Amino acid sequence: MKLLKIILQFFIMLWTGKTVSQQEPPKTQPVKIYPHVLSEFDLKIINEINESRRINGVPMFLFKQELTNVAASHCKWMLNNQTVGHDYFEERAARFPNHALGEVIAFGFKNEKSTISAWLNSPSHRKSMLNPKYFYVGVATVFDSQNRAYVTALFLTK
Repeated sequence: MKLLKIILQFFIMLWTGKTVSQQEPPKTQPVKIYPHVLSEFDLKIINEINESRRINGVPMFLFKQELTNVAASHCKWMLNNQTVGHDYFEERAARFPNHALGEVIAFGFKNEKSTISAWLNSPSHRKSMLNPKYFYVGVATVFDSQNRAYVTALFLTK
């Protein structure tokens, strides 16, 4: 058994160029979804998104708690892994079969207005936020020890 372990470690080193001890630990994906209570920051994000949709002639979103819970899970995952990205998006989307899911994320903005401004100034984020096919919204924010916000907004079709 010990010989098998040594051989396995040797092949890992050949394949990656790193010893097993140098390998980065795998990022963990969120498994459980817990209820998320909307914060004042979350509510302001939702209001700003809906105001942007109204100004652009797009119907305002309806709030969906399940989306918020999934968004919170992703925020916590980003915080725990100290990364910002759309990792495991397919798993989040799979929670809503027969619907299209959109996602925008942000990190480090001081308030909701700067977060929304950044999203609106990004063509891909703007397209998601103002897409009239999306009907529901869920938003969650978590803060790290330096009070930097991790924000996830999810949009869902009917």
